[in-house]
Amino acid sequence: MPYAIVMHIEEKTAPRIAMLWDILAEKDADGQVKLAVVDDAADPDVLVETLKPIVAGWKPLPISFDSIAVLPRKPVAPMLARPNVTAEILKLNKEVCSALPLI
Repeated sequence: MPYAIVMHIEEKTAPRIAMLWDILAEKDADGQVKLAVVDDAADPDVLVETLKPIVAGWKPLPISFDSIAVLPRKPVAPMLARPNVTAEILKLNKEVCSALPLI
């Protein structure tokens, strides 16, 4: 039996939700979500030169975090920060994935 979810949202938010749906719905020819893979042996200079023209036009985005954790390690304590994913972040991620090798 099909179900529907109806949400009442403000006018300002509706286009952002629709954009998020559109970005998440985009898949490759095999119906898979695109993921970029960079080998550990990849030349960092090549990666920088590949991404430079893409990120040159980016503007800063407001970002909020779902969680932030500091791992008790020595001599350096790594910090993990998990951002809340937005349509804007997914759009930028898509640009990077399109420029790099796909799995």
